[in-house]
Amino acid sequence: MKSILTKYEQFSVFSGIPKQCDHHLVFGKGSFWRKLSEEYGLKIPLLNREHNMSSEGTSHQIHDNVAAEHLSKMLGQVAFEKYYLAEKLASGENLGHQSAEDWMDESREEFRRVFGESFL
Repeated sequence: MKSILTKYEQFSVFSGIPKQCDHHLVFGKGSFWRKLSEEYGLKIPLLNREHNMSSEGTSHQIHDNVAAEHLSKMLGQVAFEKYYLAEKLASGENLGHQSAEDWMDESREEFRRVFGESFL
């Protein structure tokens, strides 16, 4: 699936330079989460050095940088939840008298159902 985070998939989201790879926002647990990230469009285009091959150390890349890895997973979950809500609204599904908070809870539970945990 295409990225649900950017329509400019050919350029790195950090530098704007033509991309070299995709970073799957929710990753780990073998290839399980990576496959789900691909299926749900939870990926961003990057340069290899921004992803996992920086010559300047891990503070300049996502992988092996604990804070960046955690933020990546949080961003993936937020994007999933936003997309899930937008799809429900666009489908014209009768959401009844549910409050916006109920809708948000439902999207959070759907993320947990699909990925097995929450990062928020």
